[in-house]
Amino acid sequence: MRLLPREEEFFDLFVEVANRNVEAARYLRELFDAAPELRNPHVEAIKRLEHEADQVTHEVVNRLDRTFITPLDREDIHQLASDLDDVMDAIDGTARRAQIFRLGVAPAGVKQLTQVVERMTKVLAEGVGRLKQGDDVMRFCVEA
Repeated sequence: MRLLPREEEFFDLFVEVANRNVEAARYLRELFDAAPELRNPHVEAIKRLEHEADQVTHEVVNRLDRTFITPLDREDIHQLASDLDDVMDAIDGTARRAQIFRLGVAPAGVKQLTQVVERMTKVLAEGVGRLKQGDDVMRFCVEA
């Protein structure tokens, strides 16, 4: 029994954001697979996910301020939260630009890149999901 328990919910919050990143990457792939006139629902879905991910990221920062003993170094928790947020922001920014600039049919290379982004977010989510147990995380870092 610990005198001061460690806050373990950070891991669950990281997983929430990472899973939203996976979903947003899927919408991004679908956005560029869709005809230009059918892209708005994908952009809106990504905006919603970005807003939700921001709320979870703010919760991480708030918990960090309130938690005495953290499961990881404070700077590492903040950096991971920030990096996961950056992934979502990049996906959201790409989707919004596609909408703002009314991009036409996506070239094959763009479609391939969105598939890579989707695969990378899945690997990242798997790695983040294993942080709590601490098992085999490096394999996912190398794979991503």
